[in-house]
Amino acid sequence: MSGLKAPFGEMVADVEICDLIDACVSNRATPDQWLRLSKLIVDREDVRNCYAAQAMASARLAHLLQLGQQDEAGVFSQIEQEPVRRVELARPAARKPIIRVSSEALITLCCGAVAVLAISALAIGSWLVTPSVDNRPIVASGPVPPTAVLRQVDGNGVGFVSRELYAAEMTELPSGKFEATTSVGASVKLAGPARFEIEDHLNWRLYAGKMVVHAPPSAKGFTVRTDNAEVVDLGTEFGVMVDSDGVTSVTVFDGQVDLASGDVKKSLFIGDGFTVSKKGRLDHLSIIDPARFEEPGEDLSSPLISQVRNNSEISFGTCQIIRGGFREEALAYVDRKHQWNGVDKSGLPEELVGLDYVRMANDWKLDKNLQDRDDLEMTVTFAQPATVYLLVDERVPEPIWLRRNFAKTAMQVGLDEGSHLSPRSGNAYEKAQAVGPGESIDVTMRVWKTDLPKGGDLKIGPIGRRSDGWVVPCIVASPL
Repeated sequence: MSGLKAPFGEMVADVEICDLIDACVSNRATPDQWLRLSKLIVDREDVRNCYAAQAMASARLAHLLQLGQQDEAGVFSQIEQEPVRRVELARPAARKPIIRVSSEALITLCCGAVAVLAISALAIGSWLVTPSVDNRPIVASGPVPPTAVLRQVDGNGVGFVSRELYAAEMTELPSGKFEATTSVGASVKLAGPARFEIEDHLNWRLYAGKMVVHAPPSAKGFTVRTDNAEVVDLGTEFGVMVDSDGVTSVTVFDGQVDLASGDVKKSLFIGDGFTVSKKGRLDHLSIIDPARFEEPGEDLSSPLISQVRNNSEISFGTCQIIRGGFREEALAYVDRKHQWNGVDKSGLPEELVGLDYVRMANDWKLDKNLQDRDDLEMTVTFAQPATVYLLVDERVPEPIWLRRNFAKTAMQVGLDEGSHLSPRSGNAYEKAQAVGPGESIDVTMRVWKTDLPKGGDLKIGPIGRRSDGWVVPCIVASPL
């Protein structure tokens, strides 16, 4: 074997990686070993070349061991029909053969080896370059780990069973909720009906339906493509939805993504949301209903709170309508880690638990210079009659409009702020965050109350102060 020139590549210096490649080529690898090698092949060119060389050598040996008279005829036919790249063979030192072999047999063997090498090189080269082929190894015949494992969480999928998903497979889902665990550690929540395709470990294509992706550091770069958009994870949780009109909606629940459509590219941060039209136009979302990214179907009932407008000079930060979500440890803002908690061990006021609320953007309190302001105004639109609770930072003086339009209650709600780092303003601080009511309360909010017998618009503000240390009010509501 030392006299043969390698097709390409060199042995990897790391003995452990060499043993890993050997185990996979010889079909002795465990699913975890296959997963580790797959990641190494994606990340390192030297591992790709070494694996390809080993695989070609294995294929050549396996084929030559099985070569019979009929195979010889097939090989010669292949040689006659198409040219092959010749591989130089080192001339071995002359020695007296123990067994005499005819020249015709030697020619047959050499030609067969050259043909098999060329065919193997073409097959493995295609596997390395083309991302949309199936993930199953070329040489090994045993089982390999899937790209993802899909299971149904809830819904009407009759007869649906958990199943393994591989690359280049189109998957159709009925109405219902599903969750896929990927080989790179990302989890994907899907709401059907949906249609999608896995291109490879880090690339999915969504044709219709909804998905919410949570990508840990091991899955950084996880990408979701639609017909008119590309969303690239930069360490985050994000939602993508393609409706029946072909419009793509994207929102960032945590972290950051890059959104591209044609030549247009935007960096989206926590709280941002955009729609992408069929022609590629990007429009900022003024409000997001997370349920529309998580619940099956498109015909969801209208939320109690239908619109929020404000006079903020900040163009980013899309507020969210959280249906029935006001509870302990619930996130208070789209751009902060602040959590709602009871101010003492008794917990949140029972009157508020389980109601709809608006997850505002706390950066709305900033002016264009990213300094605190005192003139924030908001208009909240209600789709039906409602009882409205306004949670106001007790550090802010009570304005006349608040005392005139709302009744002050005895109820209080606490905020556990936690740490924060703004990618835009650079504002950052470190605070411990605890679990449970009455723990680590940083801000106390007073609850004010009013009724809207006809629904409609409710104006709030101006509110705020120019000194540091106040938070944007929150709206909590129930049908009247």
